[in-house]
Amino acid sequence: MMINRSQPAGFFSDFIWILTGMSEALEAGFRPYVPTKADETVLGRVVNWDWSWNDYFLQPIQDLEPFLGTISYLNPSVHPVSQSKKTQLSNLLDVFNSQSGFQPHIVAVLQQISMQMVSRRTLGVHFRAGDMRWAPLHPTPPSKTFMLNLIAGELSHEGFDSIYVASTNREFIRKTTTRFPSYEVRSSLDTASELSRVAGNNLTKLPVLADAFLLGQCERLLHSASNVAFASKLFSTSALGSSGEIDMGLNHSWLPYSVACGTVFWPVFSLFRGQKAKQVNTTRESWGIL
Repeated sequence: MMINRSQPAGFFSDFIWILTGMSEALEAGFRPYVPTKADETVLGRVVNWDWSWNDYFLQPIQDLEPFLGTISYLNPSVHPVSQSKKTQLSNLLDVFNSQSGFQPHIVAVLQQISMQMVSRRTLGVHFRAGDMRWAPLHPTPPSKTFMLNLIAGELSHEGFDSIYVASTNREFIRKTTTRFPSYEVRSSLDTASELSRVAGNNLTKLPVLADAFLLGQCERLLHSASNVAFASKLFSTSALGSSGEIDMGLNHSWLPYSVACGTVFWPVFSLFRGQKAKQVNTTRESWGIL
């Protein structure tokens, strides 16, 4: 069964969509396959993915030709309401391990990067703002100040020796480094630089993939709701024992209002949401993975 998507989104949104599609295909008795642009001629239809699954992950089917006469297409439903997060995470992990996995060259790069960037005493932090501040019905992200205060709280009662910040926000990375000078702070900027040196720049999705992988090797993860954080748990080793997810509610469903709150009124809006924010702490056991 071909797993396509009419409107591809971010890398990990697509990744979770594909794994969900693999799960649904298997439940329906089909063999899953993720088409790439290279398959368009033989399939006779457009493939919408703007990145190739084969560049990063293994295909469930190595030779497509024997299946050409029996192909079906599936647009899977993401985050089925019938599944809890625990069930979904453990289910998608089983699908990833049984049907796919990392390409060998990706494994080699990720392992090399991991040894340089994180340790078993690293606090992982994922901070995302940008369009998340105004996208309708998306989780409202914390402000920089709010997130920095949470990091300070984590560092005050845990024995961390370093921080890994997965973020494209240079100002937040700079503020983290400045506020916590006694801790070694590594970030997405360091990872991107090292990846460029060891793997080149052809694999455009490798930096965000590496971020999620590295967060999964930390001792604890602090994050707002995001697909990157979800994937980091899926890629994690036993080193990652717990996480703290920041719940600040959802943005408004009406786009003009949501945009106004996330831009013009963001300083006030973020303070208001911060007063009602909750930190949901979960453990590896509660995620349903070993």
